[in-house]
Amino acid sequence: MDNETGHAESRDPDDRIFLDYAGFRTLDSIIRAKKVFDANEFTLVTQAFHCERALFIADYYDIDAICLAVPSPGGMAGLKIRARETLARVKAVLDIYLLDEQPKFLGPKESIPTETLSDR
Repeated sequence: MDNETGHAESRDPDDRIFLDYAGFRTLDSIIRAKKVFDANEFTLVTQAFHCERALFIADYYDIDAICLAVPSPGGMAGLKIRARETLARVKAVLDIYLLDEQPKFLGPKESIPTETLSDR
């Protein structure tokens, strides 16, 4: 929900993709998905390295989420991102279990369609 890049590769219809413009980080977007958009189940589309952390956070908040992983950058950029992700995972554990970190901006409730693909 918090990552626009790569959504074309997922083959999801555009009317089923909702961006979280107030999700300044993964924790924010996952919590906002549940508290603002009333989404207790959803699909994340992001780079493969990011899926594990996003799903860890979703699991903690009792959200049934799956992740469609798009290719991650390679080369030196990929190494830098992997290093950053390692630190981000440690921070996610601290934020959840020690600091009880909450979104910077929760915002008002917003309605999104809840039909499933089988409803179409």
